Amino acid sequence: MIDRKPLDWRVPAAEWEKFRQHVESEFGRVEGYLGREAELAMREYADADRFEPVEKQVDRLVQAAGRTPSELGFKEKTSDLDASETSRVQVRVDPQIKDEFKRAAEDGENALGVTFARAIQQYRDGGRAQRLENKLDRVLDDCESLLSELDESEGGSSGLSAKERRTMIISNRLGKTGFTRSELEAEVSDVAAHSGQASEPTIEDYLKRVVDRKGFVEHPNNPDVWMQPEAAESLAPEGVPTVCWRNVDYLDRAERVRRIKIALGRKAATSGTGRTRATSTKIREDILDEKVSRASTLELMNEVALEDGYSFDDSGQAATICVDVADGITDGYLAEDIIDYAQSDTGLVTGPTETTVSDFAEPATPDSVDSQMDALEAARTDGGRPRDMTPQERDQ
Repeated sequence: MIDRKPLDWRVPAAEWEKFRQHVESEFGRVEGYLGREAELAMREYADADRFEPVEKQVDRLVQAAGRTPSELGFKEKTSDLDASETSRVQVRVDPQIKDEFKRAAEDGENALGVTFARAIQQYRDGGRAQRLENKLDRVLDDCESLLSELDESEGGSSGLSAKERRTMIISNRLGKTGFTRSELEAEVSDVAAHSGQASEPTIEDYLKRVVDRKGFVEHPNNPDVWMQPEAAESLAPEGVPTVCWRNVDYLDRAERVRRIKIALGRKAATSGTGRTRATSTKIREDILDEKVSRASTLELMNEVALEDGYSFDDSGQAATICVDVADGITDGYLAEDIIDYAQSDTGLVTGPTETTVSDFAEPATPDSVDSQMDALEAARTDGGRPRDMTPQERDQ
C-alpha cells in the first residue's frame, strides 16, 4: 500500500477552489477523489503517465502533416497565477509522483505551487486526453482526404486540391520551430513554381496557408521570421498585448476589434481626462497599419462601439470613436490589457488624436493619469474579471 504524503505547498487559492469544484462536480464529492485527481494531474504534467508515449506518436503524425503539435495543445491562461492569493494545500499524493513533478517543475521559472496550479488547470480543461483529441481532429481530415485520393478507380474527386498538397509539402520542408521568408520563398519556388522564381502573390498566398497550417506567428521584432507562438510571446515587448504587436494581416475580425479597443484605451488612459477620440483615418493608419480597407475600418469601428466606454460619432466630417476609460470600461479583461499596455513603452497611436471637444484635449499630469489607472483597476477587479475568494467565502 502506498504511503501518500501531503503536498504542503502554497497554491493560488482561486485555481485550487475551481479544481475542488471540478472534482465535486465529476464525482459528487471531494472526499476520496481530490488527492487521486490531483495526483493524476501531476502525472500528466510530469509526463509520468502511460499515455505520454502515445502523445509522442501523435505528435509525429501531426508534424508529418505539416502542422505544429504545440499549437494544438492548451493555450496559456490569461490569469496571472503567480500574483494570486494563495492557500496551503495539504492533499496527499504518491511521494514518487511528487518527486517526479518537482523535477519537471524545476525546468520552469515558477514556484512549485504555481506550477501545480497550471497542472490542475490543464487537467480540469481535459488534460492529455483533450490534447490528443485536438491533435487528431486536425490531422484526421488530411488523412481521409489523402486516402480518398488513392481511390481513383472509383472516380472519386474528394481528395486534397493541388494547392493543399503543395502547402503540406512546403510545410513539411520548413523548420519545426520556425522559418524565414527566404526559406519559404525557396520552397514555394521549388514546389509551386517548378524550380522557377515564384511571383510575389504566389508567395504571399502560400505564406498565409503555411502559417495557418503550422500555427506559427510572426517574430515580434523581425517581419521576415515566423515561429511558434510561445517563443514569439517570450520575445514580445513587455506589457504589449498579442493583438497589438502581431501583423494585422494575420488577425481575425475579433482580434482587430480588440486591437482598436486596447490601443484607444491606452491613449485615453494616458490623457488628462481619461477620454480620447480618433477618426477612421487615424484608426486605419496608426492602428490597422493601412492593411484594412476604409469600408472595413468603419465596420470594425461599429463593433468597437458596442463595448461599454466606446461610442461611435458620425455627426462630423469624419466618423469617430470616442473613448471614456474613467467611467465607461466594464470589461475586466479589457481593463487589464489596457493597464498593461499603458504601462509599457510601446504604443500604436503615438501622435495626438484629432479632437473638437476641449475637455478631451486637457493636458495629462501624473495625478490625472493615476486617476485613470485607478478607475481601470476598479474595472479590472470588479468588472467581469474573476475575483479571488476571501478566506471566509472559501470556508462556507
